[in-house]
Amino acid sequence: MKKSYISTFVIAAAVLVLAVGCDKDNSYDGMKLIAEGFGSAQKVAVSGTASSWVSGETLRINGADKTIAVDGEGNAYISSVNAADTYRAIYPASLNSSTPLNADAVTVTLPASYQWAVDANGRQLIPSPMAAFGTSSSRLYFRHITSAIDVKITNYYGFTVTVDNVTVSSDAYQLSGSKDITLNSTDTLAVNATATETAADKQVQVLFDDNELQILAGQTKTVQVPVLPVGAGNHFTVSITVHKVGDAAVTKTLTKTQTTGGAMPRNSLATAPYTVGALFSVAADKKVIISQGNLQYIGSAATPYWKFADTQYETFGNNGQGANGSDIDRDLFGWGTSGWSGSGATAYEPYSVSQDDADYYHSGDIAGTRADWGVYNAILNGGNTAGSWRTPTASQLTYLLTERSVPNRFVKASVASVKGIIVFPDNYEHPEDITELSNVNDATKDYAYTIISTAWAKMEANGAIFMPTTFYRANGTIMTSSGNGYYWSSSKGAIDSRAYMLYSTAGALTPALDSYSSRISKGYYVRLVKDVE
Repeated sequence: MKKSYISTFVIAAAVLVLAVGCDKDNSYDGMKLIAEGFGSAQKVAVSGTASSWVSGETLRINGADKTIAVDGEGNAYISSVNAADTYRAIYPASLNSSTPLNADAVTVTLPASYQWAVDANGRQLIPSPMAAFGTSSSRLYFRHITSAIDVKITNYYGFTVTVDNVTVSSDAYQLSGSKDITLNSTDTLAVNATATETAADKQVQVLFDDNELQILAGQTKTVQVPVLPVGAGNHFTVSITVHKVGDAAVTKTLTKTQTTGGAMPRNSLATAPYTVGALFSVAADKKVIISQGNLQYIGSAATPYWKFADTQYETFGNNGQGANGSDIDRDLFGWGTSGWSGSGATAYEPYSVSQDDADYYHSGDIAGTRADWGVYNAILNGGNTAGSWRTPTASQLTYLLTERSVPNRFVKASVASVKGIIVFPDNYEHPEDITELSNVNDATKDYAYTIISTAWAKMEANGAIFMPTTFYRANGTIMTSSGNGYYWSSSKGAIDSRAYMLYSTAGALTPALDSYSSRISKGYYVRLVKDVE
């Protein structure tokens, strides 16, 4: 049955806002449901910065299950309530367990897992457990039993990831399971932290159906997890399982431990920032993510657009890229051909194939200008917002491949029968069931020395990046497939007709150092990065 979700509120600072509803008219049929706290709206399901009463959900009042109704103004109520002077209620009804609800001492069982749900606006809706006590009144004032943890997940992979679950766990304190509370007029519903040895009670999960929570490269999404109050020390671990869309069998569990100090009381909100993905140092003080694939201009569409390749080894090859036409799909570009008409260049469109170097951008570096493909264009599967990405500078490409103080920087390899360069993130961990690679950091080895097929999915899930080197375009229009690969940097060369690039052959790898081998009228690949630190 379809649920309706009504009313919103705002979470300010680090406090979970619970509201007292206001009446416009006291002549309603049934008992009014009001949540205790600060704010201006009634609620029962918490969703980050929004919360709503949910029509059709049930609460247990004096031992009987009642259905919640929500009117057009967002007022929540139940009808046909018992005629007793004293009411005790639990939401959701399923929480009430061993002790009858008409007693002051009530046992509730807090779920160890919640199924993720969203409303029509895409807001998360996780029931926020509450209890109520009322005497000689047509109103029930609900108090939240739990705290909540905002898990803010930022995807630092260069591709979309799918979150299977979010797990919040404590090293010592109970976060879920059975809890005794007192419901009477004098108790303020103090829910004390409890140390426990029961492993099942030390964690709470939010579960997602297949592909339900997808996070684009560079995007942040928040998942809110209700938990019992955490004791002094506030130690908990956030575990997230992710996999690349399309590779459901490849998972990696990542953890982050946060100790904030001090108690985390009932009715409070803690924030647990969390990152998934791989970071690459491009300078001693700068880290980036690298896009999920080479940049592509899709011209064979009613409205041309930009995207990243669907796989890291995908290239268009010789599909007409040597011709000057706006309706051809491309991944080989002249330098600075972002489509920005204000660059001063004659050849500024992504499909420009002029053989005259003077036609291309030569007003200095394209770094930070709209002549940079990632600065000027929205990338459809990279957040779809202009200015989100950029082309790395020559010095950054050099640092990435030759200067990082990490064990594994790169290896020349063949992935899925495509020649190229595997670049490893700073914190790369090679999959345990995959044979260790040889020839790592050796620029002189041919691609054929390292052949990778089924192992690539697991290496990619651990953050490895692949840069194919299959084609380039010479002198404007001539398509060449020789195993040599070229990637533009955003740095101009020593003279206007040249620009720095990454240059790879079977026996060498020259990262953006030799400006004199790169004429601007050539078409090379583009791999964008996003600054994160």
